[in-house]
Amino acid sequence: MKLISRHIIVTCILILINFISSFAQNACFTLSTSRGCAPLTVTAHDCSGETNIAYLFGEGEYDIGNPDDYVTDSVYTFDTAGTYTIFQLVPPGGNPLDSLKIEVLASPDPLFELSLCADSSVFLSITDEQYEEFFVDFGDGTLDTLNKGDQVNHKYSSLGAVTVTITGNYVPGNCGATKSETVTLINGLPTPTLQSIVPDSNNHYSLSFTSQTNLLFRLYSSESDSSMFMNSDTLLGANSIDTFGVELTEGLTQSCFKISSYDLCNNEQLSSVNCLLIPNVESQIGFNSISWPNYEGLEFSEVELIKNGVGLSNFNNRNAQSIVDSNIICGLDYCYALITTLTGSRALTSKDSCVTGNADQIGDTLFINTSYNLSNEIIVNWNFPEVKFNDFQVYEVSRPNQITSTTDSFAIMSQGDCFETSFQDLCGNNSEPSNQSCPIRLNVSIQPLVANYATLEWTQYTGWINPVQNYEMEMFDKDYNLLKTISLGSITSYQDTIDYGFNQQIYRVRIKALESGGTGRISYSNLVETELENSFFIPNTFSPNEDGLNDTFLIRARFAKSIYVRIFDRWGNLVYESTELNEGWDGNYDSGKNAPEGIYSYYIEITDDQNNSRTRTSTLTLIR
Repeated sequence: MKLISRHIIVTCILILINFISSFAQNACFTLSTSRGCAPLTVTAHDCSGETNIAYLFGEGEYDIGNPDDYVTDSVYTFDTAGTYTIFQLVPPGGNPLDSLKIEVLASPDPLFELSLCADSSVFLSITDEQYEEFFVDFGDGTLDTLNKGDQVNHKYSSLGAVTVTITGNYVPGNCGATKSETVTLINGLPTPTLQSIVPDSNNHYSLSFTSQTNLLFRLYSSESDSSMFMNSDTLLGANSIDTFGVELTEGLTQSCFKISSYDLCNNEQLSSVNCLLIPNVESQIGFNSISWPNYEGLEFSEVELIKNGVGLSNFNNRNAQSIVDSNIICGLDYCYALITTLTGSRALTSKDSCVTGNADQIGDTLFINTSYNLSNEIIVNWNFPEVKFNDFQVYEVSRPNQITSTTDSFAIMSQGDCFETSFQDLCGNNSEPSNQSCPIRLNVSIQPLVANYATLEWTQYTGWINPVQNYEMEMFDKDYNLLKTISLGSITSYQDTIDYGFNQQIYRVRIKALESGGTGRISYSNLVETELENSFFIPNTFSPNEDGLNDTFLIRARFAKSIYVRIFDRWGNLVYESTELNEGWDGNYDSGKNAPEGIYSYYIEITDDQNNSRTRTSTLTLIR
């Protein structure tokens, strides 16, 4: 019995010790505030009674199970808005045993609208959704506290500039931001004046008018007549000139407007009626018809009709107009607008009303130029007409040949003498034929017995407005690089001395014509390529006696690409053989021994640049 009682007592003591120990490790803390504006400094107050207390304030990256992320300082400043959890750590447990949340708030400027009333008062509307309450200082000693969505009218005892200050406040938190706005009180509303109307795109317009900061403005519009208006838009003035945007119905020829200044105290001041005129444009055969109605507004000065961005006519009366524009070309687009000018040089500009011209005749004609290229194609080019067209017809005058083109240039392999063009516009009208253009035709002949001269003869270029100022001969190498140019004046034939120094076996030339009058027009003839005959000189005697005269048997060949020389003695023995172009026989055997005087026979084969081969067999005399 005593043993059982002793066991019960020990058990109770152990339970009591464990209870006391666990109670001693319980965390407990409070915060100096749970809500406030950034930057927010908070102090943690311990209520656990323990020592070595540590805190984790929950900003940035952290690990609540890592003691190294805790600090012993109980004061912390939060710089960024957000909701944070603060943990308290009581050793030796090594785990956070208590936590509290704190809300850190951003403090933007409070949002409100302040407008003027005509009786020296202001109308304040709270539009902010961030703060719970708002402290208002009207600047004349009057203070007020408002809630979200509240509106209030405050009247001042005298005119002048006043500053209204609004402070947004969090509840709880008791913090926020302050914003002030200064306005000049009025005792009457100004009359707005429409300054201009300009089209933005399609049927959208911008209406600019005289405005005033913190005043309310209303736009009235009428699309039927100047007596039936409807409210189109409102805005709060922010500048000395403000703008309304309005979308008009397609097909209108007149739209009228009124602008009013008004306040939230049921006062309103209307402007006069001003109207925008919009032309009605129709395309007819041979002309465009443009009309517009009577001007229904006030302050009229004049109407100007604009065609493709350029002024066409002015009208100084407000009566309806209908005019005809016959200066049109088929297929071209014509856009007309009206600028209605009011007194004070205020301009109301309509959008463009556009049609495509439907002319019954063509005013344009073409001017063509012809010239050969280096491939001996005839290049026919011309100026594009202003009118839109279906296609061009190009004719060889001397042949029943017709080419259709939709570009302003093309090349043709042709021996035709002259060309002309015409075209048809989109309305089916045919143009008059263009000028006839005849390119230069060049012929070149080289006399076989007088190979140092080439005779060039060519036809005159015809087709330009001005005569040919000068002909030039151009000579090219095998890669069509220009070798030389000779000015020839107005002649149509020329005898050219062939310059063999260029070492060109193909004689390539053409004629270039330049128009007088500084037009810059040029035309080239066909390129003529003539092969010059390869010629060579073979001596019949040589004397290899080292006197410096005729010591070597050497063949001189023009345009030679390769050579093969073989020389035999009287018994048919080969004494010399070579394939070198500039090498000759010095009269010695291969051993270096002098060959005897006498008659030798030879075989020579020469191939020129054009792969033409010629052979010669004959005899030569060696004299010592």
